[in-house]
Amino acid sequence: MFCKNCGAEIDEKAEICPKCGVRVKPIPISTEKKSSGIAAIASFFMLIFVAVGLILLPLFWVYNIYDAYKTAERINAQQS
Repeated sequence: MFCKNCGAEIDEKAEICPKCGVRVKPIPISTEKKSSGIAAIASFFMLIFVAVGLILLPLFWVYNIYDAYKTAERINAQQS
């Protein structure tokens, strides 16, 4: 078998020409049906993780500010 792009001799099982890197065989397309219900459920759970992250991130940020303030006060109290 020969590459249609560069003319190099390639293995019959090769999908990509090792010389020029051009795909010589088409990408196999799956004929399996996809479940739209599972796609909707997966999207829902991904959205929950994003929403939870948007809620928790500011809470953690505020807590870190509070913790830094209190830690600085404790350190200053021990040095006095």
